[in-house]
Amino acid sequence: MCTPFPALSADATSNPAPHLSPGPSPCRPATPQTTGEALKGGRLVAQVMAAEGYTVVPAPGLAHTPSMITAVELGSRERMEAFCRGIQRRCPVGSYIRPVPGVTAGYGDEVIFADGTFVDGSTAELSADGPLRPPYVVYCQGGTHWTHWAIALESAVEELRAEVERQRGAGL
Repeated sequence: MCTPFPALSADATSNPAPHLSPGPSPCRPATPQTTGEALKGGRLVAQVMAAEGYTVVPAPGLAHTPSMITAVELGSRERMEAFCRGIQRRCPVGSYIRPVPGVTAGYGDEVIFADGTFVDGSTAELSADGPLRPPYVVYCQGGTHWTHWAIALESAVEELRAEVERQRGAGL
């Protein structure tokens, strides 16, 4: 069994001092690797999106960025939709799904989600999401391999560039 806290058994009350006897965990060997990959993915998102001219937090190039989330200010609803569409298109699960904004409990605005990996709902799941309101910030996180972010970002940037051109052509 793989628990979020490898030191705990399925029944946390069964061991009064789990920190003293962590026991075996199939999660433990991959945890540092997965965390490192997610952090590298976030840095890649920051670098690529800053190079595309978008405001990114945390900014690329910082010596130590402990955040698992990279925020990218896209500036419009249409750009957020385009970015999420590009990310979703390169997800191994549900790549055929077109993310659409919708009402989600706990949010005062419509929200758009792009996610489609094998760790549904986990912090390790590669995802991009955010509420559709100014300044239109998409929050990117997770990813068990930084290379997945490289592939997904290529698609997202392609979608964003097409949307920017469409907006220019429409005089927006």
